[in-house]
Amino acid sequence: MNKNNLSLRLKAIADLVPAKSTVADIGTDHGYLGYALYHQYGIQKLVLSDINKGPLENAKQTFSRVPQKADITFRLGSGLEKLENGEVSTIVIAGMGGALMRQILSKDMEKTKTYDTFILQPQTEQDGFRQWLLDTGFHIITERYVYEDHKFYEIILARWESLENSKTLYPSLVFSEEDFEMGYKMLKADRETYLAFLAFKLKKYQLILSRLPNKEQAGLIEKKAFCESKIQTLLKRIKEVEAYAD
Repeated sequence: MNKNNLSLRLKAIADLVPAKSTVADIGTDHGYLGYALYHQYGIQKLVLSDINKGPLENAKQTFSRVPQKADITFRLGSGLEKLENGEVSTIVIAGMGGALMRQILSKDMEKTKTYDTFILQPQTEQDGFRQWLLDTGFHIITERYVYEDHKFYEIILARWESLENSKTLYPSLVFSEEDFEMGYKMLKADRETYLAFLAFKLKKYQLILSRLPNKEQAGLIEKKAFCESKIQTLLKRIKEVEAYAD
């Protein structure tokens, strides 16, 4: 991957950025995503932020040939700290653990609420992070699933609605643990990847179940019941997704 050739993961993120957005890329690393947004997606205002000086210098090198008149700034700092309230319309945070992303967004919720759109790609703890979003008042608009370098990536497009507005706008939405773990807003174009993602999870629980000792112990009985429940839920979800109309 280089600045002129995004990875599948970063391209999926870029495709979710609303047209004519102003964007802050938090944890920008080499700045490849921002570079593509500027040159290929027509995004004119960018803030590229990173907590470490090295990645930020790499990002500056990526943009070294961009005219200085372009509205692009580089900021050294943690999370949203170097942003002004409402300074951009879209926040992108990708490639961090779910717990860290939750920490970044919740550190100053009054500031977080001033941004319109959030594109979030947690590397770990996706279920807990998704639950936190929904419990806090974020509304998940859509989710993308990408398979790259032998790994599945879950990308969430969300907006903060407030718990009160969310209940008013989406009164019939009831979420389960399975929704937190497996998602529930798959983009239709990602159906085959999503099915592979579910099959991967199914195989994981089947493997765990097959390796549990065949003993009648309380802890083992609970683990077996847990795995069997997950397997049945995944089989049901796979059947439902396979039945989606083309």
